[in-house]
Amino acid sequence: MSKLLCARYALTLGVALGVLASGATAQQDATQAVYEGDSQSVENAAFLGGGSNVELVQFQSGLADLGLGSTGCTHQIVAGVEYLQLRATHSQQIAYVENNTVDLANNNEFIRYHQFEFSHDPSYRLYVGCRIPECGQEFRFTYSNFSSDGDFNSVAQVGPSGSGTVDIAAPFEVVPAGDGDTLFGNASVDLNNFDLACMKTIPLGCALGCSDCGDCCDPCGDGCCDPCGCWCPAWDITWTGAVRFADISSQLNYANNIVSTTAVPSRSAYSRVDFTGVGLRGGFLGRRYFGKTGMTSVFLKADLSLLVGDLDYSAVGTDATGSNVFTPSSISCTHVIPVTEIEAGGTVALTKSMNLSAGYLFSAWHDLGHRAEYNFAATTGGQLNSFDDANILAFDGWFLRAEGAF
Repeated sequence: MSKLLCARYALTLGVALGVLASGATAQQDATQAVYEGDSQSVENAAFLGGGSNVELVQFQSGLADLGLGSTGCTHQIVAGVEYLQLRATHSQQIAYVENNTVDLANNNEFIRYHQFEFSHDPSYRLYVGCRIPECGQEFRFTYSNFSSDGDFNSVAQVGPSGSGTVDIAAPFEVVPAGDGDTLFGNASVDLNNFDLACMKTIPLGCALGCSDCGDCCDPCGDGCCDPCGCWCPAWDITWTGAVRFADISSQLNYANNIVSTTAVPSRSAYSRVDFTGVGLRGGFLGRRYFGKTGMTSVFLKADLSLLVGDLDYSAVGTDATGSNVFTPSSISCTHVIPVTEIEAGGTVALTKSMNLSAGYLFSAWHDLGHRAEYNFAATTGGQLNSFDDANILAFDGWFLRAEGAF
C-alpha cells in the first residue's frame, strides 16, 4: 500500500515538474522571439518609436504568447497640433515693372521686374485618430489651415508717365499719373484642407535592442539581450491613402498713389483665384530611429494628390470714377489639380505617450497660380495679354508638432 502511495506521489510530482518546465520553456521561447525581432515585435518597435512603449508592448506580446494576457489589438487615441510659419509664392506674382531710361546712348538703361514680397505667417494643422500599435495601423482625420500675406511699395515715378527718366507700371494698366506718384498693393492666400487617411507602418531591418542582427551591429555575444548591450537602429516606412477636400482662395491687389498735380483718377485692380475640390492623396514616410530605445528619429515624407473641382479666375480693374480700366476677364471651369508635398524633420519622444517633432515643408499646388500674362511694352502699363494655365501656388516654411497617444 505504501509503495502504491509513493508511486502515485512520484507520478504527481513528475507531472507538476513537467508542466513547470514546459511553461518555462514556453516563456523563454516567447521572450526569445520578442527580442530576436519576430515580425510582430519588430512592427511594435518600429511603429511606436522605441523607449518604454516598445518594452511594454513587447512584454504584453510575450504574455499573450503564453496565454497570460489579452491577444486582441490595443487601440490608442492619437491627437496632434502643429504650429507652422509658412510663406506663399506664385509662379507669376508680378507687382510692378521699373524702367530706367537714363543714358540710353551708352546702353545703361534697365528694366527691373518686382514681385510681391510674401512673409512667413502663422498657420496651423490639427489631427485626431485611432491607432492600433500591434497592427501598425492608424486612421486619422486632419484639418490644415495655410495662410500667407504679401505686399509691395514701388519706387517713385520720375517725370511724366510714359516718358519720364524712370517709368513704373503695374499689371492691369494700374499706372502712375505723374512725377512723384507711386504704386502699392497687397496679396493674400488662404487654404483650408481636410484629409481622412488610413496609414500602415511596415518595419524594415532589425528591431531595437537586438544584438544578433548580422551586419547591422557588432557581434559581441550569442543570442539577444546579452550583457554587452549591442543594439541595432530600427527603420520603418508608413504608407498613407487618404481622401482630401480642399478650399483655396488667393488674391493680388494693385493701386496707384497720386501725389502729383496731374488730374488723373486713381486706379486699382485685382486678380483672384478660387478653387474647391475633392480627390485622393497617397504617399509614404520613411523614418530612422537612433539609440538603444529609439527615443529620437529623423523622417522624410512625400505625398501626391489629385483633386478635381471648380476653378474660378477673375481680373478686374477700375478707377476712382468707377469706370473699368480694362475689360474684366474671367475663367470658370472644372479642373484637375495635382499637388506635391514634401516634409523633412526629426522627432524626440518626451514621455511614453508624448513626442515633439520639428522640420521644414514644401507644398506645390499646380495650376492654381494667377493666370494673367501682360504686355509691358505699351506705355499705358501692363495690359492683359493672355491667360497661362501652367502656374503654381506654392508654400514653404517650418513646423513644430506635438503629439500625444492615450
